[in-house]
Amino acid sequence: PGSPDREQTRSLRRAIERAEGIERLREQGYRIVSIPSLTGYEIPRNVDELRDSGHLTEFEVHLLQDSVLAGLLKLVAPDFIGAQDRERIRTTFEELAPERAPAFVLAHVMAPHQPFVFSANGEPRAMPDCFPECWFWEPWDEPLVAEFIAGYVGQVQYVNQQTLAAIDRLLAGDPTAVVVIFGDHGSRGIPSDPAEPFRNLMAVRSPGHPRL
Repeated sequence: PGSPDREQTRSLRRAIERAEGIERLREQGYRIVSIPSLTGYEIPRNVDELRDSGHLTEFEVHLLQDSVLAGLLKLVAPDFIGAQDRERIRTTFEELAPERAPAFVLAHVMAPHQPFVFSANGEPRAMPDCFPECWFWEPWDEPLVAEFIAGYVGQVQYVNQQTLAAIDRLLAGDPTAVVVIFGDHGSRGIPSDPAEPFRNLMAVRSPGHPRL
């Protein structure tokens, strides 16, 4: 607290890259695999395998939106950035498959976090009219409750389906697999309860270690 945002970010990156838990896994012979999201800064990159899908990063989205290209994209390919986000999310789920044991795989799926790019059945959801000239999160910064809920619920339903399908694939290949699903924060889209962002989902499958 009190230190500049940039220094806090650097400190966080150093902590992630030097995480003691990951070093202990290495000592036990685990191969470390990272699958980054659009943002990319929340997972370790000093790993044995970095599976980056090659879709747009947050930095590249900034470059497009903060230049004359934003107006051009709006004319010729208004869904380009949204489509890139959808494909990155889909690819991340596809990468979650049985590994050459032992492996520790950390994947960040930045959904159901806005932007809301999926409907409940996985069909593309149209981006707001201001996009791509407005910033990625901006249309939902002060959401109309009904619009926010409509986008959020559909994306949650799609992400739930993909999560369960990925777990089924993992367990079909390795019934002993340990699976941890957790949110990096709770809902913070509707400013009704200040404690809600701190209510994180966490679900653990730990064969042989009940209630771990």
